[in-house]
Amino acid sequence: MFNAARLKKLRKDLGFTQQEMAEELHVQQSTYSKLETNNHDINCRILEVLQEKFKVDPKEFLKSTLCKQVKRVKKAIFLSRHFRRRGLKASCP
Repeated sequence: MFNAARLKKLRKDLGFTQQEMAEELHVQQSTYSKLETNNHDINCRILEVLQEKFKVDPKEFLKSTLCKQVKRVKKAIFLSRHFRRRGLKASCP
């Protein structure tokens, strides 16, 4: 997943409709709409187009997501060690 709110803000800042942005990214409007609502994963090609056409650093769309993922991994490691020290098994959902 990525920062969909950042993508929507970029589009609005540019004054584009979803249809216009979809055309710029070479995707269908329905796919673009799903990107803005986090119902579709962004791919490298779309990130490259954003970078080339709009001079946007792809990290802007991934930074908050990566930070959240790192925090989740750190928490999982902590809990795993915590349970291991007590002789318990941690169950993953």
